[in-house]
Amino acid sequence: MNKQFIVGVKSLILYNRKVLLIQRADCAEWECPGGKVEFGEDLNDALQREIEEETGLTDIRIEKFIYAMTTVFDEHTQLFGLMYLSHANTDEVKLSNEHTDYMWANKEQLIDKLFKPMLNELREYNVLNTLEID
Repeated sequence: MNKQFIVGVKSLILYNRKVLLIQRADCAEWECPGGKVEFGEDLNDALQREIEEETGLTDIRIEKFIYAMTTVFDEHTQLFGLMYLSHANTDEVKLSNEHTDYMWANKEQLIDKLFKPMLNELREYNVLNTLEID
């Protein structure tokens, strides 16, 4: 079997000092919007596309790259993930069928709800202390 290397992009999206979290339909985990980069696609274009597909948000300003991570899922699949910080101009979210719920989370809710491996990454890269959220 061929080995697969996946590149993914996600973003912490801020609006009114809160972070957008979306709940996955397949496992009920809370995560940040994002997804796979398609072959030949620019990273920012992929992030904009994934955010729009998952949340309906079309007017997102990508501010900066925050960190990179990698995870080996099994003997055939490895994910290389890139996390960005973005800003929304509205809080009107329209979820895709990949997600069942969303919330604009304050810091306490972010820590409580976010998928633990992702939360650990935010802690490891000292992102939590630099986010301007309530």
